[in-house]
Amino acid sequence: MDNFIPSKSEEGVEERVHDVNPTPILNVENTWTISKVITDFEKSVQRLVLSFGDIKKHVFKHWMKDMVEHVKKGNNQYVELWDITEAVDPINWGTTYIQMMKPSKDYIVCKDLFVNIRLNIGDEIRLYWDVGSNNFKFKLI
Repeated sequence: MDNFIPSKSEEGVEERVHDVNPTPILNVENTWTISKVITDFEKSVQRLVLSFGDIKKHVFKHWMKDMVEHVKKGNNQYVELWDITEAVDPINWGTTYIQMMKPSKDYIVCKDLFVNIRLNIGDEIRLYWDVGSNNFKFKLI
C-alpha cells in the first residue's frame, strides 16, 4: 500500500529543498533596460535617440516581425508612453512613435518627453519595453 503522507524525515528533506531554492525576488531596477543621458543634439531636435543595439536587444525582440520590418523601412510605429517617475501616480502621455534615423541605424523615439516633461541636457532617464502591456515605460532619474 502506498503512503502519500510524508514521514518526518521526508518533510525535513522537503524543507531543506525550499531553503536552498528560495522564491526569487523581483528586482524592479533590472527592468530599466535602457539608460540614457540627454544630449544637446536631442534637446535641439526635441527627440530622444536610442541606439540600434538598445532597440534591437530590448524592444524589437518583443515585437512581431512585421512591426519590426515596418520600422526598418522608415515608417513610424506608434506606441504608448507611460511616465512612471512617480510610481503612485503614473502618467500616460499617449501615443508616441519609433522611427529609424537615416543614414544611421539608430532610432528616434518619444517626442512627447521633451514637450511634456521639458527634459534638459544632462538629465538621466531610463526606459523599458513593458511586454505585459506592450508600451514604453519611462522614468526621470
